[in-house]
Amino acid sequence: MKTHWNIHSFLSGTHCYFLWIAAGLIAIHLAYGAERILPVFPYEGNFSESFTVGETWIYEHHGVRSSGNIGQPVNGDRVEEVVSKQTADDRELWIVKMKWGVDDFEPIRTFLDARRFIHRIEHGAFTADMKPSCPYEMIDLKPGELREYTAEQVSENLVIPIQVKAERLIDETVETPAGIFQDCQKVKVVLTCEFPDRKAPIKLNYMLWYHPKVNGMIKESFLFIPSPEDGNTLEKLQGVSLLKSYTVQRKES
Repeated sequence: MKTHWNIHSFLSGTHCYFLWIAAGLIAIHLAYGAERILPVFPYEGNFSESFTVGETWIYEHHGVRSSGNIGQPVNGDRVEEVVSKQTADDRELWIVKMKWGVDDFEPIRTFLDARRFIHRIEHGAFTADMKPSCPYEMIDLKPGELREYTAEQVSENLVIPIQVKAERLIDETVETPAGIFQDCQKVKVVLTCEFPDRKAPIKLNYMLWYHPKVNGMIKESFLFIPSPEDGNTLEKLQGVSLLKSYTVQRKES
C-alpha cells in the first residue's frame, strides 16, 4: 500500500525543527551575553612579596612583541608562568617563563628576586646578567613618584648600557577580558638601550597597569618609534596585552 504524506506529521516535525533552531539561538545569545558581563574587582589587598611556583598570567595580545624578539608578530596568547624557584648567592630567585604565542619555541626565562628585580635573562642559547639588577615590575611607586635606574646587560660578547625611567601616573580603571579592575596603578616606563653598533640609543615606551587582585600586571601598551636610518622612514612598532586569566597553582619548587 502506498504511503501518503500526513500534513499534520510534517508540520509537527517542522515545528520541532524550528524549536531546536530557536533553542540553539537562545543558547548562543545567553553564552555571548554572559561573556559581556565582566566581574568587577575593587582595588584591595596587597601585592605579594614573593611569587608562587605555578602562578600564571595569560594575556590576549594585539600587535608585535614587546620583549625578546621585539617587533615580531604574535600568533596566540602571551603567557607568563612562574616555573621554578632557586637559591643563588643567598638570595631566592623565581624563574618566570614568558611565551609569545604558539609559535614561540624558545620562551624567555627571567630570574627575579622578591623585589621583582631582574638578575638574569635566558633566551634560547643567549644568557645575560643584569648588573646591577633592575626592575621587572614597578608595583611600589607612590602616586606621582619618578624613579631612574641604570644597569648593564652583560652577556658573553656584549655589554649593553640600559637606563630605566618610571613614573606613576593617575590611577585608572581598566577593562580586560578577565574583568574590570578598578583604580589600577598606572606606570609609564621609558627603557633606553645603547647598542655599540648603532649611532643613537633605542628608546622603548611602555604604559603598564598593575592590580593586587592578580599580583601584577593586567595591561601593557608598547610603542617603539625607530629613528630614520640611511634616509629611510621606518614604521613604528606597537603592541597591547590584556589580561585574560590569572591562576595560582601551588606546586613544589
